[in-house]
Amino acid sequence: MLNKVTLKQKIQLPRIDECLERLHNAKHFTSLDLTNGFHQQRLSEADSIKTAISTRYGQFCWKVVPFGLSNSGPAFQKMMNSVLADYIDKFVMVYLDDILIFSTGDEEQHKEHVRLVLKKLDEAKLIINKKKCRFNRKELTFLGFNISADGIKPAPEKVKAVLSWPAPTNVQQVRQFIGLAQHYRRFISGFAGIAAPLTNLTQGSGPKRRAISWTEDCQKSFELIKKKLATAPVLATPDMEKPFRIECDASDFAIGAVLLQEENGIWKPLAFESKKLSQAERNYPAQERELLSILHALRTWRCFVEE
Repeated sequence: MLNKVTLKQKIQLPRIDECLERLHNAKHFTSLDLTNGFHQQRLSEADSIKTAISTRYGQFCWKVVPFGLSNSGPAFQKMMNSVLADYIDKFVMVYLDDILIFSTGDEEQHKEHVRLVLKKLDEAKLIINKKKCRFNRKELTFLGFNISADGIKPAPEKVKAVLSWPAPTNVQQVRQFIGLAQHYRRFISGFAGIAAPLTNLTQGSGPKRRAISWTEDCQKSFELIKKKLATAPVLATPDMEKPFRIECDASDFAIGAVLLQEENGIWKPLAFESKKLSQAERNYPAQERELLSILHALRTWRCFVEE
């Protein structure tokens, strides 16, 4: 009921892909995790009363921000953006209670960056969970990705979760699998086309747990996504001082592209992008589908190719 009458805060969470793209030339990494992050925000007395519940033991209300309120996430992100405003996008990234400190210089520079961030958190009376923090690493996991000076790749534990996923038996399970796999679609060339037999199963109305017709094409799609993720390439991070190259392709039912950048004479992938064609788009001549793939790629990576 409280969420229904709450005015939603329009604080947008950072896009994970944009966070990862800022790591070019970073060599040292530290990740910080706040202890029960939401609970470190105090509620005003006026707002605290609104969370009251009545029990046989009396009336209770929250003094800190609880999980589940519609504005819990946006309010927390706003607070963290304010606390670390001087350093965000310079050597810090913040996604809710996950903080990444990255440095392109030597170890001493990184130690100074960590000291500055810890000082800001201390001034704001925010407490970190020491057991979940990782200090001065050459490689670590952040938001489900392994990051290092070599680039970005899916976190092994996430890949393991996908590989061990059983074949879905209803629409809800298909959506859950696709949702997890899509988190890593930037690593898979032609993901939209590969996943088409599965995404087709989710179309239409009806109960979430309605049964599905699991065909041979569905099984092939399911297994190929797993295989592609298990062999996903390490993606380089973009250098805005160097030129980019985009390669596009189109099939009868999907379009795809890859963003590349040259390093030591080798064109390395930065990201893959793909899109399933609508019924009308499938009727386009081959040349127009190719042009559509170029247009889609330019729109997707406009920030890299626009002067």
